[in-house]
Amino acid sequence: MKKLLLYFLLIAFSQLTNAATIQNISVSRISDETINIHVGTMDGSCYVYSSFQYNISGNIITLEICYERLLCQAVTYSQDDFQIPLNNTSTDNFSLSVKTYFSTSFGCNFGLLIDSQTVSFSTPVNTTIVLLSNVDFNDLNNNIIIFPNPSNGVLQIRNESNQIREVKVYDSLNRLVKVYTNNYEIIDLTELIDGIYLVELNTEKGKFIKKIVLKK
Repeated sequence: MKKLLLYFLLIAFSQLTNAATIQNISVSRISDETINIHVGTMDGSCYVYSSFQYNISGNIITLEICYERLLCQAVTYSQDDFQIPLNNTSTDNFSLSVKTYFSTSFGCNFGLLIDSQTVSFSTPVNTTIVLLSNVDFNDLNNNIIIFPNPSNGVLQIRNESNQIREVKVYDSLNRLVKVYTNNYEIIDLTELIDGIYLVELNTEKGKFIKKIVLKK
């Protein structure tokens, strides 16, 4: 019984220490009534964005983001965007609370908070406003761009300064479907069926995983 209890305590401790910590937050304008919130996170194990929900109460915006763990162990980074409408608000000064969680087989576990950051901004948003920034995190993520997304099957990888060692592509069931060990600039996925895929870049600084929608 004691061994079983110790096992579950170790699992819980591992989940808390390898958490999707928030590394950067920025806000940009989409339209007069909608903003885009960009959130960058980092974790000690592989994961990918799953879902989100938001609530606006007065001048307080609460953004709750859920991530899904993958079956691998490596430092992983994620950059995700969330469009929030502000057309029914009557204030210009906002407090933004960003919270992260992990999903389980029963859905997102909103009862176990992983990380939380609260920042402030004012409207109108005329340019991209950086509200939280981790320099080391940005060095990796800002120098790697995978586009277009959605894609017709041909992806381009723009990499300015990170040495890419390998590129792997997984389907929605986490099955490895493609591996590239050279010629990383163009990734051809035209032979794959339409759907959601994970593109994993192994670099000298860690793993970069991006969810890609294939739609031919």
